[in-house]
Order: sequence, then C-alpha cells, then structure tokens
Amino acid sequence: MGRIKGGTNRVYSKEYKLQLVKQVESGRSAAQAGKERQVNETVVRRWVQEYRESGEAGLTPKRKPGNPLSIYQKRKELSQVEQLRYELALAQIEIAELKKARCKEWRDAQAKK
Repeated sequence: MGRIKGGTNRVYSKEYKLQLVKQVESGRSAAQAGKERQVNETVVRRWVQEYRESGEAGLTPKRKPGNPLSIYQKRKELSQVEQLRYELALAQIEIAELKKARCKEWRDAQAKK
C-alpha cells in the first residue's frame, strides 16, 4: 500500500529505535512492540537485525544524499578550485540526465517493435 501521496518519511531517533529493540530483545514480539507505537512490524525487525549486527551504531539514522551543488550556490565568490568542482558537478549531472533520457528512448523504441 505505501505512504499517502505527498507524505514524508518518518525519521526516528536512535533512542526511540533502541527502546523498541530492547522490548523485542526482552521477549515481546516485533508485531506487538510495533503496533503499540504505530511502527510497521518489518521496520522493527530490521532495526533488531541492525542492532544485532552493529550494536547501537546500527540504529543511527542514515544521512540521505542532498543536492551536491548547494554548497557552491550559497557562496557569492568561489575560488578557482571550487569553480572547477562546481562545473564538474554540473557536467556529471548533465551526463546522468542524458544517459537516463537515452535509456528511456531505447525502451520506447523496444516497446514499439
């Protein structure tokens, strides 16, 4: 089913995850612990697995990649190295977009056959 259109992913703190994991480790089922706090059972199971593999460090929220150009766009003046890195990042983004468009064209051509 998934999340409601336009909704956002919920982000849970390390402490919150650890509380749920400790409940499961002490004998409660993942379904019971998750239902009580409105967290999907599979998410709780994944947290328990990450805890068992990596300890508390495995429960630390992962950073998601952002806009690679934002660090350069906020500055008024860039050094020569920063200017070159900015141009390189723009070129890499353009290449990725062209590859994606080429792949889409190829798929459309295959579908017409």
